[in-house]
Amino acid sequence: MPPPKPLPTKSDLKKKSTRARENVALSRTAKEMTRARLTKEQAARLRIKKRKKILRNRMIVASVILLVAAAAGFYRFGPLAAVPKKTDSAVKTVAKQKKKPIPPKVKKVNRHNNKPPEETSKDTDQNSSVSMTTCTFIDYSRSTYNYYTNKSVPYRVLKTYIFYPKTAPVSQGGSASLGASSSPYPTIVFAEGYKVTPLTYQELLDFWVTKGFVVIAPMFPDTNAVAVKAMHNVKTSERDTANEPADVAFVIKNVLADAASPQSGCGVLYHLINPNDLMLAGQSDGAQVAAALVYDTDYTPLLQSGIFKAVEVLSGDEIGVGSYVEPPNPPPALFIQSNTDRCNPPQEAQALYDAIPMPDKWFLELFNADHLPPYDGNDKAAFAVVSNVTADFFILAAHGSLPGNQFVTTSDVSPSVAHMTYGLYAPGMPTLSMTSKACYIK
Repeated sequence: MPPPKPLPTKSDLKKKSTRARENVALSRTAKEMTRARLTKEQAARLRIKKRKKILRNRMIVASVILLVAAAAGFYRFGPLAAVPKKTDSAVKTVAKQKKKPIPPKVKKVNRHNNKPPEETSKDTDQNSSVSMTTCTFIDYSRSTYNYYTNKSVPYRVLKTYIFYPKTAPVSQGGSASLGASSSPYPTIVFAEGYKVTPLTYQELLDFWVTKGFVVIAPMFPDTNAVAVKAMHNVKTSERDTANEPADVAFVIKNVLADAASPQSGCGVLYHLINPNDLMLAGQSDGAQVAAALVYDTDYTPLLQSGIFKAVEVLSGDEIGVGSYVEPPNPPPALFIQSNTDRCNPPQEAQALYDAIPMPDKWFLELFNADHLPPYDGNDKAAFAVVSNVTADFFILAAHGSLPGNQFVTTSDVSPSVAHMTYGLYAPGMPTLSMTSKACYIK
C-alpha cells in the first residue's frame, strides 16, 4: 500500500493559485491579440473598399469631363464652327433684339397658280376709282351646320362685300361704260365659288364697278375659304351649296330694304342701288347658285320672277336634281366655260346650258384656260376677254338691248382665246374627267 500524499502546504496553494491566474491572463491576452488581429484585417478590407470607391468616382468624373470635352469639340470644330464666337457685348445685343417683335413673313403669291389666295384680315380698296365696304346680314330663320364638329348654330351669318364707284365711271380695257354718273346704280349680285371669298374675284368685280355698277357679294357661311379652313378643310362642307340660293335671296331682300330706308342697318346702301336694275352672276359653285335661283324649280319661289335683268353663269353646273324651266319674264343668260377645265369639266356646263329651255342665252368657250384664273386675273389673256364680255353683256341688258347674234359678232374678237355662240344648245366640247388637283380645293 503506497504511503499517503502529504497535504499541500500553504505556500503550495499560493503557488497554484498564482499559476492559475497567470494561465487566465495568458488566455485573455491571446484572445485580445486574436481580436485585435481580426480588427486590423477588417480595417484593411475597409481601406481597400474605400480606395476602390474613390477610384471609381474619379473614373466617372473623368468620363464626364471627356464627354463634355468631346461635345465642345464637335460644336467648336463641327457644323457650327463657321459661327464666330460672340463676345459678351454681342450676346447682350442679341438678347435685346429678341425682346423686339419679329415682323411676320410675307408669303409670295404665285400669280400663275390655280390656287386662290386666302382672304387677308384687311379689307382694302384695290382700285383708285372703287370703294369697298362690308355689311353683315344675319338670317335667324335658318341654321348653319359645322361639318367638322357636327353641330349647328340657329342662324346664318352673311358678311357681304359692297363695291361701288368713288367717282363717275370711266372706260377701261376697250369696253364701253354704262354712263351712270351718280347713284342709284344698276347692281350686280355675285355668288362666290367654293373655298374662296369675294376678294378672290376683286379684279373682276372692280372692273364691273368702273363700268357703272355696284357689286353686292355675300360670303357664304360654310363654304368660304375662312370657314372651310376653320373646319380643318373638311370637303363635306361643299354640301352646303344647296343652302346658298336662299342665302343670296335673303341678302337681296335686305339690300333692297336698306337701299330704300335712310335708317337702314347698312347705311351705305341707302339710295346707292336701283332695285329695277338687278343683275346676277356666280362662278363655279356660285354659278350653280345663280342658275338655280333663276331657273331651278326648287329655288325659283325664293324671289319674285323677273327681278333680274341678266344672269351670268361662269364655269358652273347643275346644283341638284331639280328641273330647270323658262320662268316668266326670263332674263338673258351668258355662260362661260373653258374647254380644258378639269375642275368643272366642259360637259357639266354643257348639260346645264342645255337644261334651261330658253332661246336667249349665249355660250363663251374659252380655249386652254383653267378653272379660276380667267376670273381672278391670273390668266391675263382669258381675263381680258371675260371682263370685257361680261361687262358688255350687263351693260346691254341694263339698256334692254341684247341683240342676239349681233352680240356674238361684237364679242368674238379674240379667236385664239375664246369663241362665242348663241342658241338653244351648247357648242361641242371635249368630255373630261374631273380632278380635284385642277381645283383650288385643298
